Amino acid sequence: MDRIMEILWEVMVNGIIIIAGGTVLITFVCANYFKKASSGTAFVRTGAAGTLVVCDGGAMVLPLYQEVTPVGLGCHKISVCRLGREAFLDRDGMPIEADIHAYVRVQPEIGGILSASRTLGSLTMDNDSMLRIMSPRVASVLREAIASRTWKEIQNSQDAMKEEMRDKTQEAVGCNGLVLDYLALTTLRPVKSREVTTSAENGHANGAVNPEFEGGLTLATPKKIKVRG
Repeated sequence: MDRIMEILWEVMVNGIIIIAGGTVLITFVCANYFKKASSGTAFVRTGAAGTLVVCDGGAMVLPLYQEVTPVGLGCHKISVCRLGREAFLDRDGMPIEADIHAYVRVQPEIGGILSASRTLGSLTMDNDSMLRIMSPRVASVLREAIASRTWKEIQNSQDAMKEEMRDKTQEAVGCNGLVLDYLALTTLRPVKSREVTTSAENGHANGAVNPEFEGGLTLATPKKIKVRG
């Protein structure tokens, strides 16, 4: 009877040691190799076991065998302001000042996150980097919209111009897995000075302003959107 009790005691002690050791091991592995997606971010794990997109929850990441690319899901404000010498030219060569704000973010689904991770990577975490990359695209959309119209046509086709710019801006950012939340063209007006020499670097030329069109347009008012800092 005593021998049986000794055996049972040894089994119980060994079991406790095994359970405790397993708990410590699991805790160590989770603490060091389990990565959780924080609020407002996702990540893409590549390498061994294939590609995995994580936007809610977490996943095991094995060093040397797998890599992680963080993707920011917050909204980024992409602003383009062209005043004075940097003004765009309309179809008649009139310099048009413009101020536009595009609010973009990574589309919160597997396809969008995967596309953003491959083309932008961790740059989606930084608003300055996104501004540097996306502002030329937004400027190109605005330049094309203004260059294809005279100032009078701009005044008479505001809704059509806004719709066209929204569609083309979405197309310009969509290839990176981004979605356009809102587009605000807050300033659009001819340059007030009679003679303006615009930047040759931007492909502009000299232009004179017709006094008849010195008024400006406000095509949209920016919404209060939480922007990643």
